[in-house]
Amino acid sequence: MNKLNYFICALVLTISIWSCKKETTNTNNGTNPLGNNAPTIPTGAAGALYAVNSNATTQGVTQTTGTAFAWFNSYTTTAQAGAVLCNGDTLSTQIPFSNVAYPWYESTAALLNGNMLDFSATPVAWSVSGSGSVAAFNFTDNAVFPVVNNYTVPATVSLSQPLTLTFTIAGPYDEVICTIQGSKKTVNINYTTASSVTFTAAQIASAAVSGDNLVVQILPVKITAQTIAGKQYYFVKENGFAQYATVQ
Repeated sequence: MNKLNYFICALVLTISIWSCKKETTNTNNGTNPLGNNAPTIPTGAAGALYAVNSNATTQGVTQTTGTAFAWFNSYTTTAQAGAVLCNGDTLSTQIPFSNVAYPWYESTAALLNGNMLDFSATPVAWSVSGSGSVAAFNFTDNAVFPVVNNYTVPATVSLSQPLTLTFTIAGPYDEVICTIQGSKKTVNINYTTASSVTFTAAQIASAAVSGDNLVVQILPVKITAQTIAGKQYYFVKENGFAQYATVQ
């Protein structure tokens, strides 16, 4: 799979798996970007800015891609904010090739050029030139990306048996999103802390059919609050670790 296809898959998976809080699925609490599929952002937030890593391992090779999102004042009716940059990459409100505007700022330049955002270093620098109700600001998020370790997905997964995974997470995190994604849908299980997750046979069957290449991902989230120009913004770091299994 080439870098562009990896990026598209990682982007779709990232959008699918953003979930909210604790051991429930699809709970809308507070101001959650992407409706029921987002890390929990407290009500009254002036905005949230996301740096997202996707680490996809297949056939023993890990491909890492990075992307960024943001919204201001309200996710559903995001305010204009002028020029928005993440680590020097200019973001926009439109997914390339589709001419469809979304209420977050998606990196088009990285996708078109095949050069993804690189979050291998801890600092993520945000620059917002400001517009209207959104004040200009610069902020460097120095929080460490949490990392998933000791995580192995079996080569095959049964439609009639549960799937239990164990893992460890290095570095502080605020929640962890555990996900399976097949050809039918995505299933999320969300925790404030976790070292294992079990997907039931019913959940696997609801997501996939026999022969699917099932995506299984563990994604810890770190959220940093910052008051800027009298308003509260949240800087989010997500670090997803995906592996694949054949469904039988």
